Amino acid sequence: MKEKIVIKDNLYRVYMKNIKDINYLSSEQKHHLINVLRLKNGDFISIFNQIDGEFYAEIKFKGRNEYIVEKIYQLEKSPDKKNNKAYLCFSLLKLSNNSLVIEKATELGIDGLFPIISDKCIVRTINIEKINRIAIGATEQSNRLTIPNIYDVQTIHQNLDILINNKNNNIYNNIKSENNILNNNIKSENNIESCFNNKNTIIIFEIPSKIKLYQEINQKFLIKPLLEWIIEESSLKNRIKKIISNYFVYIGPEGGWSDKDRQTFIDYALISNNLSDNKTEFIVITVSENIMRAETACIAAASWICSLTKYLNS
Repeated sequence: MKEKIVIKDNLYRVYMKNIKDINYLSSEQKHHLINVLRLKNGDFISIFNQIDGEFYAEIKFKGRNEYIVEKIYQLEKSPDKKNNKAYLCFSLLKLSNNSLVIEKATELGIDGLFPIISDKCIVRTINIEKINRIAIGATEQSNRLTIPNIYDVQTIHQNLDILINNKNNNIYNNIKSENNILNNNIKSENNIESCFNNKNTIIIFEIPSKIKLYQEINQKFLIKPLLEWIIEESSLKNRIKKIISNYFVYIGPEGGWSDKDRQTFIDYALISNNLSDNKTEFIVITVSENIMRAETACIAAASWICSLTKYLNS
């Protein structure tokens, strides 16, 4: 076989749930690799998943329009467990904006995505299969190994009820397993069950004119400018040897949070404060004086929260 110079960054990456010595391409993968990218017998790609790691592999033609991918050697091992994780809880948006949020948050390194229904949401459903494909494509493109967990649509009330009250101690039993992108291949440390043993920080994005409403009703709410809070949170790394925390960032829909949504956050903050083993902190954050589009706020939030958790995990 003719030797080729391999540059990992130039290899086309393909996600596979299970990696064996010989791997068969799905019809969709075969169409994209052979018909769109014009790869051929003897060309090289990389195959990966979050459990097995990433491998250098060769495409081989087996006849009758059948192709296989043969694993050659490992390029990267599966990632270590992360102590600090970032979750984006975004209100469902109109048109293609949900796809944009999923794609960009995945590229930025988000660990999990919770599509939520808030009071002003016009869209109330989402095509899980479609956004799973978007997340896989963004993972392949961005050179990350782990695909973010994408959970079924929930209301704010349902979402907070599980996080705060720990009603389901078995990884969101109310969420259908087939709606999770990785199905049974998820390592236990990568799912939401681990949140029950960690500190949870719930971060609510709010516009400046509404931010003081929270503290007027509940003095337990922390209200911080974004940069000040990040500096304080980052400084914990120098004081505490091992930090384990989950960060849940909540972003409102087009038109922002309603008073009903705000009251839901306030109610659950009060419930959390009254729990004897309270591990949840509520923070209201303002980013700037400018009012952003909902999808812009989601991407901005994913960027800084992923940067923070990456720093804390280093």
